[in-house]
Amino acid sequence: MRQAVVGVAIALLATHRVAIAQAIPQSIAQAESEATAFPHASASPQAAFPASEAGGSTERRCMSATDRGARLSLRSGDIIVRGPLTANAGEGQKFLWIPLHAGRRARSPLALRAIRVGHPADSLRLSVHGPVHGASPSGPLYGYASLVMFPSAGQWMVVATAGEDWGCFLVTAE
Repeated sequence: MRQAVVGVAIALLATHRVAIAQAIPQSIAQAESEATAFPHASASPQAAFPASEAGGSTERRCMSATDRGARLSLRSGDIIVRGPLTANAGEGQKFLWIPLHAGRRARSPLALRAIRVGHPADSLRLSVHGPVHGASPSGPLYGYASLVMFPSAGQWMVVATAGEDWGCFLVTAE
């Protein structure tokens, strides 16, 4: 029994290291190419948030604020982000990331990898270790809350992954 627990712990740590060790894509084209090779979840989405309430696309491609339409949430592939896709450079901006296959029992950390478009020296990484639980008008909500600070003004490409869920979002820092 103890060997099984140790084996599971090692597997979870290995998954965490892989997510954090992924290279930061240098361009939108490179991120979208990564998305095609990224594993797809075999299960149906389990997130409590209805994906139909988000603008964006089920396709794994980089999405911007203009892709959300009048909706408050934006979907890219397997992840929905709630929060503005604008931020003040040098100040923290709150985001809620909702991986569609995570649900309330999420075990994988959320890895955020970002680069300022056209300036590959400007990059950042963030890992959020567990989901928060809340409520929405449509029922319980599970997602990863983060506070992201973009150090300089410009357009930032943020690639979010959690387990086998992948999404890419373009955020403008002013």
